[in-house]
Amino acid sequence: MTSGQTSSASLLERVRQWDYARVPADPTLVLVSFAGVIVTLTVVFWVLLPVTTPTPHPDYPLPPVEKAAKPVKPEELIKKTEATLEKAEAVLTALEKEKRKETKKGKGK
Repeated sequence: MTSGQTSSASLLERVRQWDYARVPADPTLVLVSFAGVIVTLTVVFWVLLPVTTPTPHPDYPLPPVEKAAKPVKPEELIKKTEATLEKAEAVLTALEKEKRKETKKGKGK
């Protein structure tokens, strides 16, 4: 019967359908069989895995790997920046003094 209606299948087909649906007489054997198949497939997978894993070809070398950038330390970066700014200020002050001297010399002539 399918969906509450009488099946038009032959008796042999209906018996086969019920045979497929019945619980096996020895469930332990079925469980061991499934476990054996699963273990066998797992072993086959792990045996074939190294063989099927692609490896680099010797004729085509891998591109060089860039080294990772040094991690930035904010304290050091601030100190370096402050030192650079102090140097720049000293140079700027010296240039301004030179310019004043040149303008005084230019006016003095």
